[in-house]
Amino acid sequence: MKNDEKILDLLNYTIGTIKCFTQSNRDVQLESVNHKMVPLLSMTIQKVMLFNCAPSKKAMILVQITGALRNLANIDKCHGQIAQSAVVRLCDIFFDSQFNSGKELSLNIARLLSKVSLDFKCAEKIVSSGHVLDFLNSMILHRDSSAILIRIAYILGNLTTNFEDARIKLCTRKGNQSSSFKTILDLACYYLEKDINPASPLVQ
Repeated sequence: MKNDEKILDLLNYTIGTIKCFTQSNRDVQLESVNHKMVPLLSMTIQKVMLFNCAPSKKAMILVQITGALRNLANIDKCHGQIAQSAVVRLCDIFFDSQFNSGKELSLNIARLLSKVSLDFKCAEKIVSSGHVLDFLNSMILHRDSSAILIRIAYILGNLTTNFEDARIKLCTRKGNQSSSFKTILDLACYYLEKDINPASPLVQ
C-alpha cells in the first residue's frame, strides 16, 4: 500500500505539470492531442482505480487527470479520443459513491463532460453508459453547488437534444422511483424557496 501511495504522489506531480502546461496554450494542447496524451491519461485513470489505497489518494490524482483532459478538450480533434477511451470511465467515477464528497473532482468531470457532450460520439457514449437517469438524480445531490448543477443540466440538454433513447430513459419510471418530472419540479421549488427566503432550510 505504501508503494502505491508513493507512485500516486509521483503521478500527482507529473500529471499536475501536464495540467499546468496545457492550461492555456492552444499550440501545446494541439501537440499533446497529436501525441496521444488523451489515451495515455485515460489509461492512467484505469491504473489509478486499481491501486490499493484510500479513495482520497485516488481522488487527488484523478483531479489532476480530469483537469488535464478538460484542457485538451478545447481541441475538437481530441473528442473522438475521449469518446473512445475516457467518457464511460469518467461517468462511472462521477457516480461512484466513494468520490461523491470530492467537489473538485465532481466539478472537473462535470466541466469536461459538459464540453464533450456537444460532440455526437461522446454524447452517444454517455447515453450508452446507462447513466442518463443518474445525471438527473445527481442534480439533487449537487443542488447546493451551482457550478456543478449548471453543467449537469447542460449535459442533459445536449443528450436529450439528439438522442431519443435519452429522452425515453428520463421519462421512464421504474418501481418506486420518483418520476423525472417530480425531480425537476422539486429542484425548481427548492430554488424558488431559496430566492424567496435565502435563510430557509432545505426543501425536501
